[in-house]
Formats: sequence, C-alpha cells, structure tokens
Amino acid sequence: MIAFEDYVKVKNNYCICYFGNCNEYLVLLEMLRPRIEAKFPGLNFYIGCKDDCLSYFSVLDKILPISELKIRKNEFAHIKELKYDSQDHPIQKILEESEVEKITLGLLNCNERTTKAIIVKENTYPVNPLNSQQIATAIRIAESRGFQVEFSNDWANSGLVIGVESEAVVRAARAGIPTILADNGIGTKFYKKIFPDLELLPN
Repeated sequence: MIAFEDYVKVKNNYCICYFGNCNEYLVLLEMLRPRIEAKFPGLNFYIGCKDDCLSYFSVLDKILPISELKIRKNEFAHIKELKYDSQDHPIQKILEESEVEKITLGLLNCNERTTKAIIVKENTYPVNPLNSQQIATAIRIAESRGFQVEFSNDWANSGLVIGVESEAVVRAARAGIPTILADNGIGTKFYKKIFPDLELLPN
C-alpha cells in the first residue's frame, strides 16, 4: 500500500499507454489530450508508448517511452494500458468511460493543397485492407475531382486523402485536407465525431 504522503505527490498523475501497432492511436491521444485535460482540471495526463514511437508526437511534453515509464511508474496514481478488445475502439471506449463528450477537433488548415490524391490501402489489425472494389471506387472519385492518384502515406503533400483508419487519414483530416474514410475498421463512427467533415467511401 502506498504511503499517504507519497500518494499526495502522485494523485494527479495519470498515464494512458499504448504499446500496439496502430500508431494512429498515439496521434489521436495527443490530439484529444486537451479535451481530457479540460474534463479533469489539475490532471497531469501523460502518454506512454514504445521507445521507437516518439516520432509520432508533435511535442514530447509528458510523453514517456516504455523504458522511462518502467523507471518512473511509482510517480503515477494510475497507469492505463489501451488494448483492443475485439469490439470497441480503445480510445473511444476510455473517453466514454471518462465521460469526455466534447471530442470534435477543429481543423488546422495549414497545408498547401496539391493535385495529388493519396490512397492508403492498408493498416495493421484490426483494420482490414481496401478490397479491389474499394480501390476502384477511390480511384474513380479522385480522378473525377481532378486529382492524380498515388498509393502512399504522403498525406502532407496531397490535396485529397482516401483510405482506411491510419495515421495518414487522421493527420490529413486534422490538417483540413479533404479526407474520405473507408469503413474497414472499428472506429468509423468515432472518427466522424472527431472530424464531422470526414467523408465516407461509398460501398
């Protein structure tokens, strides 16, 4: 049992960790952290990740690689590890459990638009890759809007992004780049709440 004087020092320190392969979860956690902090004033909200995932964050304030977290674990009142449970998007689930309702994110509109459309065909489990019909539909939509198609994750140099749940789709949507999501994962409704302007790829 933790001593009271030690608990007082750490009671506001909370860490949400993700050590899986869906790196867009880390991007979403960083984007949504202000919403969580607004819900819980005074909370020191840290994000834990694998050591090789620090590059996914725009700033490293209150970001802890697992090697450092293991050393500092006694500095936290609670450490929560996110895991996929075969049903719910883990970030959506923890936000709902914490009653964080305001999750819509404003668009940054900071990227210069180009005539390139990128198509993100796949991501890691639990996201399913685009099938041949979805790829054909994505190409048709992009070309009908005057874009040249490229299969890549180069969202920052594009004017349209079409694809599955992924880092590229999340970052493009936040940057104000027109984005079309394929309903191949577990977070379609969640993504639509975060980015209301997000389009859905027709079936």
